[in-house]
Amino acid sequence: MLLDAGYRSSGTYTIYPEGFGVGSPRVYCDMGTDGGGWIVFQRRQDGSVDFYRNWAEYQSGFGDLSGEFWLGNDNLVTLTSDDSRGTWELSVDLEDWEGNTS
Repeated sequence: MLLDAGYRSSGTYTIYPEGFGVGSPRVYCDMGTDGGGWIVFQRRQDGSVDFYRNWAEYQSGFGDLSGEFWLGNDNLVTLTSDDSRGTWELSVDLEDWEGNTS
C-alpha cells in the first residue's frame, strides 16, 4: 500500500485496509528490508517491555511502535483477511545478543 503511494521511509504509519473502518491501525512499516513494504507485527530488542501478558493484552496489542511491541491478534486477523491487495507474505528476521542474524 505505502510503497505504491511513494512512501520510502521506515516508520509509523496509519493504514486503511478493508475491515478496519474508523479504527484504522497505526503500524510500523519497514521500508528497507528486502525491498520494503513490511508491516512489523512484533519487535523485541532490549527487554524494555514485558511480554509475559494475558490473552486480552495479546488480543489488543501492547508496547510502543517506536520500540518493543506486539501489534495485536485482532489487528493481525483483520490485516491478513484483506485479500484485496493480493497474497500476504511472512518474513521472520532473528538476531541474537551477539548480533548473529538468521
